[in-house]
Amino acid sequence: MQLIGNHRGASELFDALGCPYDAALALLDAPDELALRRALDISNALGAVATARIIRQKMRSRGIRSVPAGQRAATTASRFSGGRRRWLAGWAGMASRR
Repeated sequence: MQLIGNHRGASELFDALGCPYDAALALLDAPDELALRRALDISNALGAVATARIIRQKMRSRGIRSVPAGQRAATTASRFSGGRRRWLAGWAGMASRR
């Protein structure tokens, strides 16, 4: 599907097969902004930092405005970057000390 230019169809097929990373890659060569934004959303959700960076570069090279910035190194290295579960566990530990 992707080889004949049906990028969205290929992406939907990969998604149905449970291959979200491949779904994002299928959208990478799509000619429209919406598909690239979808690929970026998928890559960000998967934590595929390098792929997201490539997608953002492609969006900028095509002249797309308001390209979302990636995570900064300081943000990813933060002690709070582990997510809500770790944050809640920390608070639960503090509450049990009282």
